[in-house]
Amino acid sequence: MKKFLFILLLLCSIHFWGLSFLPQQFHYITDTVSLLIMGFAFITTLGQDKLRFRNAIIVFFVGIVVNIVAAYIYHGQRIIDTFLIFGSFYFILFYFSLHQLKIERKYLENVIIIFAILYSVFYLVQFYAYPLEIVDSQMKIDRGTIRLRIVGNGFLVLAYFMLLNRYMMKQRWTNIILLGFFFLILLKGGFRTLTFVTILLTILMYIKLAKYSKNHLLTVVLAIVLLAGLAQSRTTSAIIKNMIYTTRDQVDQGDEYIRLRQLDFFINRYMEKGMYYVTGGGFPAGENDYNRKMRFFQEDYGFYWVDLGVVGLYFVLGILVLAGLLWYAMKAAFIKLRPEYSYLNFYFLYLILVSFTTMEIYRAGVFAVEGLVLYLIDISIDENDEQSANKEVNTI
Repeated sequence: MKKFLFILLLLCSIHFWGLSFLPQQFHYITDTVSLLIMGFAFITTLGQDKLRFRNAIIVFFVGIVVNIVAAYIYHGQRIIDTFLIFGSFYFILFYFSLHQLKIERKYLENVIIIFAILYSVFYLVQFYAYPLEIVDSQMKIDRGTIRLRIVGNGFLVLAYFMLLNRYMMKQRWTNIILLGFFFLILLKGGFRTLTFVTILLTILMYIKLAKYSKNHLLTVVLAIVLLAGLAQSRTTSAIIKNMIYTTRDQVDQGDEYIRLRQLDFFINRYMEKGMYYVTGGGFPAGENDYNRKMRFFQEDYGFYWVDLGVVGLYFVLGILVLAGLLWYAMKAAFIKLRPEYSYLNFYFLYLILVSFTTMEIYRAGVFAVEGLVLYLIDISIDENDEQSANKEVNTI
């Protein structure tokens, strides 16, 4: 029963892979029911010891409540509309559900890999079925590929770093093969920031964990050969060349670069009330003048607040939401863990680094994954403390 509830909440968090035949009203219902289940877990586990991320999540949720009220006061936006649009954010409470369910690490890590494989399958099916829509996704042909946004990307990146971590510790080639497949799926999307940061953190993890050995040296050589081979293939070459071209084009645009124009708009035109700097302007939702105005600036000028990453989140959702989010993310990224659990740090490092120009750290479907990683960090530290205590007892 515990594992069934765990899988059900996980599927609800990613809206059942965004299957296109499921209406939005269905997801509003599953979000609300999930909130009730996770809210009960929050209440029953709140007093437990060693919930290291509890306070940050509370600040995050207080910020959501403040933003819901602010949207009503500033714009007359119905509270129910703002409450529903925040649906994916509530799944950070999955952290408390996991502490209530107390599911073992091995099972959780296996589920991460399975969900990453399922994500990859859905991605490839949708990619080759284009323009037929099988799952809800933002699809367009750009940068030499079909760019897709499918919920569940968090599993892909988390599984990638977990398998890389395992290889560094145990040097099993099955891990290399699977993480290589996951990297190809990531590259296929043509997202420059995600690809670059993944490569950067791969190098950093290698430097941190790899000890000199023939196997590690062979891995580096093979990785270089593989990347060189990929660069020569028609599809991958087109993606890489278009990434480089897009970057050069945006540098040449200078002050006309769209994100600079977006930033200017939100600072000088959107932040019309001083309290916006505290509460945020309000998460736009429903049918009202405020949401229509936001849609107008998005559709006619390309001013999407989510394109500004955590800065855009601050403008629209407020300082408390941002503070709570960065509090638990930064703590998770830099908390001390044993080497075999470094992937948990690296996952949050990835989210922080990519979220200056993307919404990856608060994208729909990612909060349950974040809650899962926070829980794994807690039990990793608890296990280490317990082992240390046992050693002390044995030496007495």
